[in-house]
Amino acid sequence: MYSESRAFETLNINTENLEEKITNDITETLNFINRYLPSLVSGLYALGIESAMLYRKRYTIDMLAMIYPLIIASVNKLLDIVQKRYLKKKQKIKSKHNTDMLDSCMANAIAGFTDIQVNNLQEVELGFFERVARE
Repeated sequence: MYSESRAFETLNINTENLEEKITNDITETLNFINRYLPSLVSGLYALGIESAMLYRKRYTIDMLAMIYPLIIASVNKLLDIVQKRYLKKKQKIKSKHNTDMLDSCMANAIAGFTDIQVNNLQEVELGFFERVARE
């Protein structure tokens, strides 16, 4: 007890925060005991009863009917994995290609705007040069 109290003194915890933490811990524990634990026990009990009933009727149950949902779920999961790994990768490659193409098109368009502006300025500059040459 002495070592625990000594360790507690060395923590330097604010007493208001400590009281709040203890209250929250107690509330969470009581919620677990009052809400989740009974539903967990009743769920396990119902699972046990249903399992026992199925075990007694195991000869009348079609095994394919039991395995079919598992096969469908497994195939769906496999398709999801394949889609995430391969199709998303291809989609990213295609998206990068499209982005690169758009970047090059925009660079060409901007370069074209620059050329147009330079050509427009050349006409103005030539007009100024002609005026100076006439005088």
